[in-house]
Amino acid sequence: MKIVIISGWAYPDASPRSFRATELAKYLVKSGHDVTHYFMQVEGYDYTEYVKQTGVKVKSLGNIKYVKRPDTTIRKCSLCNKVWYGLLYRLIEFPMIELAFKTYDVIKGSKNVDLLITIAYPFPIHWGAAWAKKKLESQFPKTWISDCGDPFMGNSVHRPLPYFQYIENFWGKQTDYITIPIEEGRKAYSKKVQDKIRIIPQGFDFSDISLDKNFNGNKIPQFLYAGITYKGYRDPSAFLEYLCGLKKDFRFIVYTKSKEAFGAYKERLGEKLVINDYISRKELIYRMSQMDFLINLLNNNSVQSPSKLIDYALSGRPILDISSSFAEKENFDNFMKGDYSNKHAGVDVQKYNIENVGKQFLELAR
Repeated sequence: MKIVIISGWAYPDASPRSFRATELAKYLVKSGHDVTHYFMQVEGYDYTEYVKQTGVKVKSLGNIKYVKRPDTTIRKCSLCNKVWYGLLYRLIEFPMIELAFKTYDVIKGSKNVDLLITIAYPFPIHWGAAWAKKKLESQFPKTWISDCGDPFMGNSVHRPLPYFQYIENFWGKQTDYITIPIEEGRKAYSKKVQDKIRIIPQGFDFSDISLDKNFNGNKIPQFLYAGITYKGYRDPSAFLEYLCGLKKDFRFIVYTKSKEAFGAYKERLGEKLVINDYISRKELIYRMSQMDFLINLLNNNSVQSPSKLIDYALSGRPILDISSSFAEKENFDNFMKGDYSNKHAGVDVQKYNIENVGKQFLELAR
C-alpha cells in the first residue's frame, strides 16, 4: 500500500505522539509498504541516516511560521504576546491551527494514497484532513485513520470552548476510524462517533531495549519520575512537600519539561532532588532499570493514561502510583523500606509491542 502519515512531531523529538508516529512508520515499512511521513522537522537535523536505516520517506510539513517545536512557540515571546497568544489559543487553537492548512496542502499534493494516518496532538491535523476530504472527494486516500493520544473536547485539562464541538463533529463525520489507546477514553468522545472508535495502544519496538541486568538495589533509596505535570491535575506538589519533611536520605530523579513544578523545591531538597531534561527513550528505560522504584503521577480522570507507564513496565522496576493529593503516604513509606507489595498492577507489555500494534492499523485498511 501507499501510506501517508501526518503528525506534529517525530524522531528525534521525545514525546508520546512522536514515538507513536515514528514506531508506526518504521513498522509499516518493515511490513512492505511505501510510507511517507510528514511532520515538523527539527531545524538543522540531518535525517539521511534515519531514512537509510528505516526506509521511511521523511518530508517536512512545509514552511511553518508560528508552530516550531513543543513548548517553545510562546515561551520566548514578550508578556504582551503571551497574553495575546493565550487568547488566540482559546479562540482558534492558535498557533496549532496553522497545521490544519499544512495538512490540507499535503493531502492535496498526494496522489493515489491507500491509507492516511493523522496523529494528534495537535488536533488541527485532523481538522485539516477533514477539510481536505470534504473538498477533494475522489482524490482523498481510500482509508483514513485518525489517531488520538488524548481527547480534544473531552479533555479535562484543555477544556475547549463549546463551539469547537461543531469542528469535532465535522471531523468525526469525515474520518473512517478513530483510534484511541485505552477503552476508558471512549467516554470522552461524542455518541456520534462511537462506532468509529477502535482501541489500539501505544506501540514500541522491544528489540531496541537494554536494561541493567546487574542492578541489585541502591545504597540509599533512588526513585524516578519521567513526564510532564499539570498543576492540580497531575501535580507533584503534595508529594514534594512530604519529601521536604523526610529526615532520611534519598535521591528523587526527575526527567521532565515541567521544570517549574520541581524547581520550586530544589533549594529545600538540595541534592536529594535531581532535575533533568528529557533524554532518549532507550537511555531513559536503562536509567529506570537502575532505580529502586518508579513514581507514576496519576491523572485525575479515567479517560487518559500516561504512555510512560509502558516504559516503566519495560524497565522491570516496581511502580508506585501517587495522586495529586498524595493519599499514599503509608505506601510510599513502605516502598522506601523495600516493601513493594502494593505496587502498580502488572502491565501486559506484549499488547504494546509494535508488531501487534502495527497489525491492528493495517487490518483497518483492508
